[in-house]
Amino acid sequence: MAIMRILIHGYDNINIGDDLFFQLLTTKYPNVEFFMISTKDYGSIINRPNFKCIKSNFFNRVCRKLNIIPYQLLFKRFDAIIVIGGSIFMEIGQSGSCGSIVNIRRYKKWFSRTPIHIIGSNYGPSNTDKFEEAVSELFKIVDSVCLRDSYSYNFFKDNPKVSFASDVVFQLPRKDREKKTYNTIGISIINLENRPSLIAHKNSYIKLIKEIINIALSKNNHIKLFSFCENEGDYDACNEILNSYDSTTKNKIEIVNYTGDIDNFLKEFNKVDKLYATRYHAVILGILYQIPMTPLVYSDKILYALNDIGDNIPYIDIRVENNTDPNQMPNFIMDNETLQKVKACSRNQFKSINKLVQNDN
Repeated sequence: MAIMRILIHGYDNINIGDDLFFQLLTTKYPNVEFFMISTKDYGSIINRPNFKCIKSNFFNRVCRKLNIIPYQLLFKRFDAIIVIGGSIFMEIGQSGSCGSIVNIRRYKKWFSRTPIHIIGSNYGPSNTDKFEEAVSELFKIVDSVCLRDSYSYNFFKDNPKVSFASDVVFQLPRKDREKKTYNTIGISIINLENRPSLIAHKNSYIKLIKEIINIALSKNNHIKLFSFCENEGDYDACNEILNSYDSTTKNKIEIVNYTGDIDNFLKEFNKVDKLYATRYHAVILGILYQIPMTPLVYSDKILYALNDIGDNIPYIDIRVENNTDPNQMPNFIMDNETLQKVKACSRNQFKSINKLVQNDN
């Protein structure tokens, strides 16, 4: 029997959250052959025998020489397309984040018989009815959509193709944390300079981060600043914070920059005693690893995820003026019973993919 061949469409920008999506997908289905077209060397990041990365520059040159539509060369060989990504339906210009609407419609036009499944995403923020209608119409022409929060799902719940489940990353196999103290505070950093809607909050955000660092250092803690996506400026923001300190203090602050080594990044992340999480997937990993955590919310998508998980989970919203004493910032740790429920819910992200793969066997 022929091996099922699936094309992955996702955010290929060396972002730990999205790279975990790709790793989990390819690990979950070892008997499926997965392909991705990218300018990046994803073959060395998702280092699995059932995953192949096709370099897009080479691919586009071949298509031009053969005078064919991009992807037409390959799609006769694929059994399905899986679109897997988080914030891929934000209203940015006319196309949506990462051009998701345009790209998926092209797939549907060029390869109308190829099943398309969307998993792991959320909807918004959006500003117009026109954009909501565009996403709604897109969801009608694909085979299934699984969103990652109930807020997003409620926009499209009348469509039987649409469902929701907790974030894909909750399916990450979890190694138990070692029962020892590292005297380390972890802070995931985001670059507000590159985000027009958030740049006005940059100074207050940096001030808050430095207050957290100073308090931690006064208690003889080591600091790890986590950069989840260098290409989105996280690493630059970490260095800006680090370079504001003198050389003696710098020795107590370490930057953990994700460059494609998933296992090492997760190992370092799991070695913190307390976490201040700005990135969405820093919050998800903090919950998964049951690290005492304070979410530093920069987007409503984090609030929607927290609301689905539990009531009254404490957080600090960096977009609003607050008078929280950094010495008394609220934090929480996910109890095991709730975590198991969230993980069970997360499995439903793969419900349509399971059916697709089983039907082929």
